[in-house]
Amino acid sequence: FAPQMSWRQIFNRQPKAAENVRDFGEALKIMHHGDLGKLAELRTMGNLTGELGGFAVPEPTWAEIWDGGYEVSTVMDRLRYFSMSSNSLLIPGWDSEDQSKGKVGGVTGAWIGEGLEASRVTPRLRAIRYEAKKAGIFISCTSEVFQDAVALSSSLLPLMRNNLTSMIDASVLTGSGAGEPTGILNSPAAVNVTRDSAGTVSFDDLAAMMGRMLPSSIRRCVWIVAPSVFQVLVSLQVGAA
Repeated sequence: FAPQMSWRQIFNRQPKAAENVRDFGEALKIMHHGDLGKLAELRTMGNLTGELGGFAVPEPTWAEIWDGGYEVSTVMDRLRYFSMSSNSLLIPGWDSEDQSKGKVGGVTGAWIGEGLEASRVTPRLRAIRYEAKKAGIFISCTSEVFQDAVALSSSLLPLMRNNLTSMIDASVLTGSGAGEPTGILNSPAAVNVTRDSAGTVSFDDLAAMMGRMLPSSIRRCVWIVAPSVFQVLVSLQVGAA
């Protein structure tokens, strides 16, 4: 699996603290007292709070939320990450849709006899375009809650971490691609297997899935199932032939 990447590794730098804001708790205090000038560095162009926009979470807090997400996420430590300096990233990839002339990029090897020349092969390439998608949480709090900014900060951080990582898990697995990432199940590359009986999981279903597995992926494949399905899996029995 791809190793998990911390916020610092993804962005190739340390999270930068705002000049007037040391941490998330202090940002909450400033918002509570209405001294919004101190949050100028965190100003965003989002429209959640009217024409003036809103405020981004301080980078150290953002890094803490991201790094802590690996503890509760199902998929984050299995993803491959690319650093981006803009909203889109274009990278080359091998075009392996047609494998009649080779499994990867239309390239296949050949045995070469002594003194013979090898045949030149030109691999097929394709452009892979990544588009950044924005996710966020908009939470309203009463003035009474804001008065204890330290306690609010300690409560909000786990809430944001758990909810955002849950969103990442859901988008990676079932994302529609409309305003969010395209998930595995909705990807054109997904391989579907017709189940033996609707509404349940049988040993034949598992065997059919393994039968469609890419051989090179068998040693590193991952099964992701709902807890209710796991309960069925551990109780499966194989009948006598």
